This record gives sequence, C-alpha cells and structure tokens, in this order.
Amino acid sequence: MHGDIFPDEGLIFYEDDKVRCQFEKYPRATGQTIIVAKEHYEDISEMPLELGTYILKISDAIIKLHKEIIGAEKVYICTICDGKRNHLYFQLLPRLKGEPKGYGNFVREEGIIMDYHETVELYKQKLKEIIQ
Repeated sequence: MHGDIFPDEGLIFYEDDKVRCQFEKYPRATGQTIIVAKEHYEDISEMPLELGTYILKISDAIIKLHKEIIGAEKVYICTICDGKRNHLYFQLLPRLKGEPKGYGNFVREEGIIMDYHETVELYKQKLKEIIQ
C-alpha cells in the first residue's frame, strides 16, 4: 500500500487542528514521515499559503528530530497527490549516513524498517517541546 495516509494510532506522534504527523506504516526509508493536512485539498495548488507555511514550520522541527534521533544526514520532502486518495499530504524521507544520495530514495521498495514504538514516544515528547 503506497503512502498510507489513514491514521494508525501507534504511529502518530503529533496532531493538532491543521495537521497529523505519523510514521509511514510501510516506509521506503527509516523514519519516513507523513504530514497530512486535516482539511481536504486535492493538491498543493489548492492549499492556502498559511497552511503551507505552517507545514514547513512543522517539517523543520521534524527534520531536526530526524537528524538528532535517527541520525539522518539529509531529509527529502515531497508531495504526490495523485491516484485514488487524492488528498494533500507531505512525506519526509530521511537519508542516513552511508545510504545512496538522490532520487532513488523516492522509489525504494516499501518495508518495515524499524520498530517505532519507542521512537513515537520520543518524537511526541520532543516535538511538543519544540512546537509549543
């Protein structure tokens, strides 16, 4: 299943009235994160600029945590709103030290790469401190 945007309580580490942030259930990268807009937008062209700014603020905080907690060297951001779901969401794909650089990170096979139970709690705690 590609880009599972439906909530999985065990993977959600941040939620407010605008967005939900969770780890991807079937990640292509360790720590792959989904940031889902709560309001429905078919694609980024429909998204209000204020929401885009807010999502970048949240993304910045998560990227810092990816670097601190899982040792990401780089974090790619993308959005693909096409197909059956057609709901705006963003993906953060961390690249760890020693992993190949470039576009190949977007097309890796999906798979369960890490156990998120402890990581979710750590992200919840640290993100709450950063955001508020």
